[in-house]
Parts: sequence; structure tokens; C-alpha cells
Amino acid sequence: MHARWTFAIAAFAILFGHSRAWADSDGTVAFGKDFVVFTQFGARGQTLNVVPVEEPGPLKVAASIDVPISWAMMAVRNRRIFLLWWKSLYVYELKSDWTPELLKTLEVPDPQTVRTLSIAGSDLVVHKDAGDLHIDLTKPLASWRLLPAGPGAKRKPSQGGINNHGDWVPSDGTCLPQGDDVTCLVYGTSSYADGAEFTDKFLVKRKVYGPIESTLYIVTLTETFD
Repeated sequence: MHARWTFAIAAFAILFGHSRAWADSDGTVAFGKDFVVFTQFGARGQTLNVVPVEEPGPLKVAASIDVPISWAMMAVRNRRIFLLWWKSLYVYELKSDWTPELLKTLEVPDPQTVRTLSIAGSDLVVHKDAGDLHIDLTKPLASWRLLPAGPGAKRKPSQGGINNHGDWVPSDGTCLPQGDDVTCLVYGTSSYADGAEFTDKFLVKRKVYGPIESTLYIVTLTETFD
């Protein structure tokens, strides 16, 4: 059963012309209240893509912009998107037409010790070996600074993590219900005798209790073994 699903969804991507040029892009994904955002390699580098999920019809990218990153950690709060790439934290806000607008860029001190980025309560937290940094998101944007997190700071992420293994199963908690529909991040991993392993990621929209209505390809990750 799982093998048939893997073949069917992979065939969907090929049928609709998703080029192998997308392979090896990171496909970082984050869920908002009524949208999903993901990064992907485009013609001029990385793009940030926005997919509304509350609108009827198939899943589709409503807006896409170039972003100055190669790989990034990502978090979302309300209509703001946070991209952390190396020593820079980029803050975007979605406009009424879903286009991300850059609001602010912050420098991250000692970036080589950064491990993860998360939303914890009203804080954006940059988790580091040498001590966490945070921004109080309730304060005005002009006053945002990355400051050391105090001993009482909330550090537990408010969103579940992403599974690294599985065969076309929803990631941990990464589904977004909208009325009778639900949009989930799904992925499947296939291995070949020549030492190559491929992990395909898709967004899938379906009825809560019903068949798949729409599928949107995100990325194929490729790993080879000697």
C-alpha cells in the first residue's frame, strides 16, 4: 500500500513538470494560521513561497520572492515570517496579496553556535550552545533586539518538530485544518541499490475524512552513500 502511494505521488510530480533542478534544495516549511510557507531553489537562488490554504480549490503558490539565503531555519507568528540564515535574521510580513515584505534584518552574534529557531509564547528564541537569545515579539518592531534569554524565559517551541523518517505519513502535528479540509506536510523516502536515497516532500490537501483533493510538490532531497 505504502509503495503504491509513494509511486503515485512521485508520478504526480513528474507529470506536472517538476524539474530535477529542484533536487537538493532544502524545502524548509512552516505553517501559519491560514497559510503555509516554504523555501525552494529558483532560477536566481532561493525563493520564499506562500500557499494560502483557506481558499477553495487546489493548493497553489500565491506569492514568491527571492530571499538572500542558501539554507535557513524558519518560524512563523501571525503574519510574520522569520528566516535565520548564518548570521542574519530576516523578518518578513505578509501583505494583503500574500506577498512577503521585508521589515527588518538583525545580526546574530556568534552564529556558529546556533542550533534551532522557534516561537515560544510571545518570544522568538534563537537556541545556541552558548546561551539562548530572544526577541519579545509584543514590543514595537523598531525596538527589536536579540537579547540573552533570562532564566525564566519560555524555551519550549510551540510547534511540533518534523519527523525524519516515515513513508507518506503526516509529520508530527504538521497539519492545518480549515473547515472540512486539512492541509498536511507529507514525505516519503526511497532507497536504491546504487547507494542513493531520495526524500520527496509535498503539501497535501484533503477532506478531514476523505480523499486527496490537491497535491503541491515542495522538494526532493538527495543523499548518496559510498
